[in-house]
Amino acid sequence: MGSKNLAVLIIDMQPFFVEGDIYLNSILKSGKEVIDVAKRKGHPIFVLEYSDKIYDFGKTISPIKNILNGYSNVHFIEKFNENGFIVNRNYHGFTCMKEDVKISGDNHLDLELKKRDVGEIVISGVNKYGCILQTAKEAIQRGYTVLSAHTLMNEQNFDISHGAMANIDYGWHEKNTRHYKKISDLVRYMEK
Repeated sequence: MGSKNLAVLIIDMQPFFVEGDIYLNSILKSGKEVIDVAKRKGHPIFVLEYSDKIYDFGKTISPIKNILNGYSNVHFIEKFNENGFIVNRNYHGFTCMKEDVKISGDNHLDLELKKRDVGEIVISGVNKYGCILQTAKEAIQRGYTVLSAHTLMNEQNFDISHGAMANIDYGWHEKNTRHYKKISDLVRYMEK
């Protein structure tokens, strides 16, 4: 592993996104392996979820909370759009807000990562070509190395503002992150 610390991001594992997801069991199984290593190694885990002040997507599902149970280095980050780093409500033209809330700037994810000297981020969760993609792109722009694995992300595509997503760059994660085809290879890397 690099000289900086590693963190795990769990993105949008909320009922609205995971109910009926055919990839959920795979994500949970692989996610548990990654979380177990993070817990053993003392790595911080950040759970990103859409704000319940604005959206009705529910809280992070209980299977994830059960895996995290008892671990003190877990941090829940409220987000307001696809990009887990940005809180500007106009960021992608979202229109499904409960109320008109004025929000702008960064949430505290970047500050929390920097405070812990994080240089590498393992991404997992749902909406591979939406929220995971936007958060991964932003992380790379901010200088983080992003690690991914196929079984940590689903293939469903939600774009809550525009319906079906257009211009999806299939293969982006494989080309732009340190992508592992096997979860065992990522876990082995995290164990170093």
